[in-house]
Amino acid sequence: MTIATERLNKAIGKRPKCRALPLTAAYVPAKEGGYTVEILEAASVYSQGETIEEARENLYAVVALMLEEAPHQFGRRATPPPPGALLEKLFVVLPS
Repeated sequence: MTIATERLNKAIGKRPKCRALPLTAAYVPAKEGGYTVEILEAASVYSQGETIEEARENLYAVVALMLEEAPHQFGRRATPPPPGALLEKLFVVLPS
């Protein structure tokens, strides 16, 4: 084993244990323009934006807030995506 490998193994052992929370974002064009987006695995986690990028950034802020204020909302449902929705898989890293 090389010194670099030993250092890497040592560093990995010191990292806090984490788990990934997979989420699905469903983007739907809004009638008035822009996009609405919701997390399919969570109750009442929605956002919107003029573009998909803006909706995504706004959704990140909502997810972060909901994880702090109401983490029990996640994993409570598995809703099918709305017709015509653009789906994106997200992974949130949480401490174990």
